[in-house]
Order: sequence, then C-alpha cells, then structure tokens
Amino acid sequence: MAVLKVNPTRMELKNLENRLAIAQRGHHLLKEKQDSMIRMFMELQEDAKALRRQVEHQFVAVHRAYRLASVFSHDDLMKKSLSHLDYKLNVRVCLDSVYSLSVPQYRIEQEIKPPTNYSLLAIGSSMDKIADRMDDLSEKLIKLAELEKRCFMMADEIKTTRRRVNALEHRTIVDAQDTIKFIKMKIDEQERSQSARITKITR
Repeated sequence: MAVLKVNPTRMELKNLENRLAIAQRGHHLLKEKQDSMIRMFMELQEDAKALRRQVEHQFVAVHRAYRLASVFSHDDLMKKSLSHLDYKLNVRVCLDSVYSLSVPQYRIEQEIKPPTNYSLLAIGSSMDKIADRMDDLSEKLIKLAELEKRCFMMADEIKTTRRRVNALEHRTIVDAQDTIKFIKMKIDEQERSQSARITKITR
C-alpha cells in the first residue's frame, strides 16, 4: 500500500478524487492512443517489408543486367557508360502529424539527368534496362526511407506511451486509490471518536 503524504481531510479527499478521475481518463486516452499506434505501426511495417523485398529484387535485376552488359563490352567502356547514368534528385522533406508525432514525407520535386550518350552498338541494350530500373529504384528507395523512418519514430513513441500508461496504471492510479481509502478510514475514525465524545458528554 503506497499512501501519499497528505493531510487526511475532506478537502484533500476531494482533491485526490479529482486527480484520480483525471488520471483514469488520461490512462484511458493514452491506452487508446497506444493501441491505435501499434495497429498503424504494424501496417507501416508490413508496407516497408513488402517495399524492401521489391527493392532487393530490383537490385538483383540491375546486377543481372550489369553482368549481361559486361559480357559485350570492356570494363572501361562499362564504367564510362555507367557514369552517364548518374543524376541528381531534389527531394523535399515535409512533416506530417500522426498522433501528435511529426513524421517525415519525402517528395521528389525535380530530377536532373545528364544526356544519355553511351553507344548502344558498343554496349548493347542492357544499359537501357539498367537505366530504366534505376529510375524506378530511386523512387522506391526514397519511399522506403520514408516508411522505415516512420517505423523507427513510431516505435520510439509507442515505447514512451507505454511507459506513461504503465506509470499511470501501476503507480499514479494505485497510489491515489490507496490514499483515498486511507483518508476515508481516518475520517471515519475521527467521526467515530467525535460521536463517542458527544455521547459521553450528553450522558
């Protein structure tokens, strides 16, 4: 039994009952938030896993296309051709609010690509396949980064919320309930003692 250090008066009893009602309401709301966040986290995690499988599959396909292209060309020509596939992406980061948590959104605003000037006769059509796959792969990598970042942030928020729920459930609410029982017991004792004194005086 954990009793708070308060005076056993009716005023303190009223204050504690109000604090208990607020704590129970807060516990209920935090528990609902935690459960909702866990459901959303599970959905995000599944989406991230599925997208990661797609990305890994495309990496394998790009590697296969690269090996096929290397059969028909020299290493120096391959390196020169691959250098023409480099391009810059301008990615805008926005913040979205999910359960009072600011999570990122990544959006591609502009793609700056150099002109494609490798020789198809020298290197074959495999380089075109690599270029096409890399375009799609870039978008999926950015989306995957967004999903995984959200998962990490939501996991941390779930842990924090769970600690608050447990603190309210096993400490704050229990302590308030025990203290309320203690104060009621003390008030009852005082009333019985006062009644006994009054009875003795009236006799």
